[in-house]
Amino acid sequence: MSPENLEYAKGVFEEVRRAGFRVDLDDREESLGARIRDAEREWIPYVAVVGRREVETGTINVRIRRERKSVAMTTQELIKILEDECRGYPRKPLNLPPFLSRRPRLRG
Repeated sequence: MSPENLEYAKGVFEEVRRAGFRVDLDDREESLGARIRDAEREWIPYVAVVGRREVETGTINVRIRRERKSVAMTTQELIKILEDECRGYPRKPLNLPPFLSRRPRLRG
């Protein structure tokens, strides 16, 4: 991930976190495909993908697991979707480091 994309991703991360949602930032030195595949394997319901195009347009590309599609939207649009979907559910803090590069790795 380029430094410019990472800075933009950190801004999106902070905006979603401030809205009260648990959010991770995959800042590992892996390919984009590998990071998306890992998120799908962990059943992450929404994966926001940030690249050069998203930085230029001020959007994020959100992969919605339930609908099996990707949609370009703003961070505020994603937060609105999350608020609607999570209404009435408790919000609990993330108990792991939010940056995946800082999490312990278990090798099998």
